[in-house]
Amino acid sequence: MIKKKLKPIVVISLFLFSWEKLNAQQDFFMSQSFVNPSMINPSLAAIQDGPEFGLFNRHQWLGSESTPNTQQLIFSTTYNKPAHLKSGYKSGALRRGQRRSKGGLFHVLNASIINDRAGAFSKLETRLHWSPQVRIRKDIYAGLGPVVSFSRFQIDPERLSFKDGTDVAWGQIQKSGLTSSSANISFCGNVHSQNFYFGAEFLDALNQSWNRADSSGLLVDRNLIINGSYHYNINEIFSVSAAGVTRFTFKSPIDHSISFRGIYNNLVWLGFGYRSSKAMNISFGAHINQKFNIVYTAEKSFLGVTGVGLTHEFYLAYILPTRKGSKF
Repeated sequence: MIKKKLKPIVVISLFLFSWEKLNAQQDFFMSQSFVNPSMINPSLAAIQDGPEFGLFNRHQWLGSESTPNTQQLIFSTTYNKPAHLKSGYKSGALRRGQRRSKGGLFHVLNASIINDRAGAFSKLETRLHWSPQVRIRKDIYAGLGPVVSFSRFQIDPERLSFKDGTDVAWGQIQKSGLTSSSANISFCGNVHSQNFYFGAEFLDALNQSWNRADSSGLLVDRNLIINGSYHYNINEIFSVSAAGVTRFTFKSPIDHSISFRGIYNNLVWLGFGYRSSKAMNISFGAHINQKFNIVYTAEKSFLGVTGVGLTHEFYLAYILPTRKGSKF
């Protein structure tokens, strides 16, 4: 059986027993919803003003023997997005006789590469998404589209502290194999305007085993993620926003998180958040020359487990400059 000294991250996230089935690792978590919502739900690239390259790193629970860590390289953009939906749009332009585009349809494109490791389990995944965004009423748009993913799973037996021939988990892993590849499909959608968004995503809709070995019972987890945010301008200099994420994972506890931040002159911001899995975080973000976006988050877990340190997240993005009149 799994030894008591095995770290909780492996027990909770990787080995979730129910009805004699063993689930594979869950999709990775993020502490801060404000980093880039399209990393949680690719269709939420719809709220961006321009093409963006981003690099994300999450190093969780420093000091733990089974420290999970995640890296994500992401590109997201919109095509033919109406100017009046962008954050830099000034409504006063209408009073000067400029005509506002009706903007009946625009498109969202998103691509990312995710490297996720937790204990002995690792996953390298590529995701591709497209969705059309249709106006449903004045200044409010909605979109829905597929996410096609290609994944490679791997188990490092040297990092497993249980390899007893009588152990159920080790027996299922041996049947499934230490390395496998698969393709899957997800669906995500959103409703958004200039100051709010709401999104939902059904991850890994195909209930696949790691290597089609039906006898192993080692399955790819399916997740339903719901998230949303609201932004309020106090005046021309200060604004605030709130965001929440709820994650439903098959045979796992529901996870809720909520975050708040205060923004100064659209240049720097300070935020804090709480997650129902007993973790709190504080974040700092800065926009440099309107081209670079830098975010740092420190999270403290209150699981009551000794030897578990802070979790650190870092996000660096480059917003590509676009020419006047560009549809991207």
